[in-house]
Amino acid sequence: MQAMSRPARPEGASRRARVDRYELLEELGRGGMGAVFRARDLASGRCVALKLVAESERRPDRLARLLREGELTATLRHPNVVTIHGAGAANGRPYLAYELLEGCRPLDRVWREDGTPLAERVRMIRDAARGLAAAHARGIVHRDVKPDNILVDREGWVRVADFGLATAAGLERLTRTGALVGTPSAMAPEQLEGDRPVTPASDVWALGVTLYFALTDRLPFEGANFLEFAARVARARPTPPRRIEPSVPPELEAVCLKALSERPEARYPDAGAFADDLERALRGESVEASAPGLWKLVRDRPGTLRLVLPLCASLGAAAVALWSLAEEPRSAAGARPAPSLSALRDEGPEPAGPRGDQALAGDLASAGKHGSGETPRRAGEEAAEDEPLFAARTPEERMLLEALEQRIDEEVFASLKDPRARADFLKRRGRLLRKLNPREGYACLKRAGRMGDGEASRLVAEAYRSGEAEAGIARDPVEAVRWYRRGAEQGDLTCLRRLGELLVRGDGVPADPAEGYRLLLRAAEHGDGLAAVHVAQEHRRGRYLPADEQEHRFWRRRALEKGVWEPRDETEARLP
Repeated sequence: MQAMSRPARPEGASRRARVDRYELLEELGRGGMGAVFRARDLASGRCVALKLVAESERRPDRLARLLREGELTATLRHPNVVTIHGAGAANGRPYLAYELLEGCRPLDRVWREDGTPLAERVRMIRDAARGLAAAHARGIVHRDVKPDNILVDREGWVRVADFGLATAAGLERLTRTGALVGTPSAMAPEQLEGDRPVTPASDVWALGVTLYFALTDRLPFEGANFLEFAARVARARPTPPRRIEPSVPPELEAVCLKALSERPEARYPDAGAFADDLERALRGESVEASAPGLWKLVRDRPGTLRLVLPLCASLGAAAVALWSLAEEPRSAAGARPAPSLSALRDEGPEPAGPRGDQALAGDLASAGKHGSGETPRRAGEEAAEDEPLFAARTPEERMLLEALEQRIDEEVFASLKDPRARADFLKRRGRLLRKLNPREGYACLKRAGRMGDGEASRLVAEAYRSGEAEAGIARDPVEAVRWYRRGAEQGDLTCLRRLGELLVRGDGVPADPAEGYRLLLRAAEHGDGLAAVHVAQEHRRGRYLPADEQEHRFWRRRALEKGVWEPRDETEARLP
């Protein structure tokens, strides 16, 4: 339990009192459910936080339930859960003995006082969810998850507190009195109604409330009084976080809204699944949570029905186009597979001297599309396929567009069986979304790159090389090198060439010109025109490649054939 600063003697005691085997040292805090003391365990000598239940809670049913929950939670051993050392009763007054945590603060206080950035807030909620997942695995539901019961120590370590007491005294409707106690702002609809079972999904709702507060600095539901608040929760339609704070990543919004689904079965089944999706969002990957269903959007907003048919038609046409493109065989390279970077490195160089002007050795699968033949784009120039198919004009249209797009994409992606087709689909979707939704667009490109698409790896590398603020990608040359290397190993010529250029220049990474020109030579041998420019220039300078006028003329001719080097401007694309 959290240690507070001001000491006080136990009530009515002129000397140190004892509760069972615990000696009370000082009062740490007091609330409606009881008081917390710093106490010494006389059996072990260690100090604990001893929570004594208030006199008003000394009923036999409460005592039995508290002892049962204390025994259950005492078996929990997880780094993100406050440890319970024991539970019992002294003179009919139940108590729980927790590990004593010095210098801890509640979660929301840490955020407020330290100005915690969003990614760190989400990391803390994820860790708390990991602790709750351990309880859910043992059939224990916390039922009072809120920032006050999530403690953070000086090192940023997160622990969930108040197991046992919260479940025993907390949020179910008490059948004898009809009283509803607990923290209403964190209560799920089934808890407010009181006649439905409380499950791990109820804790997931409370985690969703906490995540919503982390994203927007406000609660998802508010009301002037309890009845108004309960009515709003029963409708379960929180304002999407991105409408309040547009910088919120869409993945985090999707996780939050899924956790706040009205029906428990529509939420994550337990805190572990919630934590797993938060982890994916922190890594910039696509999450399991899906956008709001189209039927629910239309059902809840009948006036938007007029928008559905044209949006369906447009998105349906887009999906068919993407599907057909993803299924197309990649014929640019013929039947041969694209060579990997290791294969390119292991190949022996072609013999120096005159060579044939026809086929180039080792053409890559995508050379015709993005390799040596294309000239660099001017600043601000974009491919036509980077533009969104159409723009949403209102928030309602945007919501419908995102829901429809997600549903169609899921259907198309599931229908693709070939991993290469799936990667290609994700790449094309990522390219389309880079303008409309940069975070989601680059998340798709990262997935495609990890699945083996070299062009997608190149697009991610370029984002890290220059930085993409709207996508939440900071400039990181080291990460750019990693993605360029991944793309080169996947057979992307441009990645191979740009990796070589980075190593020659040492732009934010340790320079290695000898290795850089070796990679440029390999890229040139496989048909990259700009790499041929660099190789030709270096054969004239003779620093890292042999000075050889015949080789210079050969590679100059290759570059001219690719249309990327005009004879009258030999300074273009020159490396230092």
